[in-house]
Amino acid sequence: SYVDPAPGPTRRLQAAFVDARVVRAEYVREDGARSRRRLEPHALVINAPAWYLVAFDHLRGAPRTFRLDRFAAVEIEDASFRPRAAELVRALGEEAGVTLDRV
Repeated sequence: SYVDPAPGPTRRLQAAFVDARVVRAEYVREDGARSRRRLEPHALVINAPAWYLVAFDHLRGAPRTFRLDRFAAVEIEDASFRPRAAELVRALGEEAGVTLDRV
């Protein structure tokens, strides 16, 4: 079930999104498994009450969606990236079988 996200990682994700900066993050899956990720945070999405991050995941080499309440730690890198939120949202929509005419 969804819980309120930890304020520290959430603030760092928001700052990295605004500044188009890459982050290193520790993410905890629903089954409790932890992974270290290097992410480009391209969009923050609300599906009340949950918040999600749409990001390019360097570990997987593909766009992924992450629940904000599952981030255990986030560090902002000096590296920046070119914002491409529309491309990632479109790719995730197609993966889910949804065709978006305009993003």
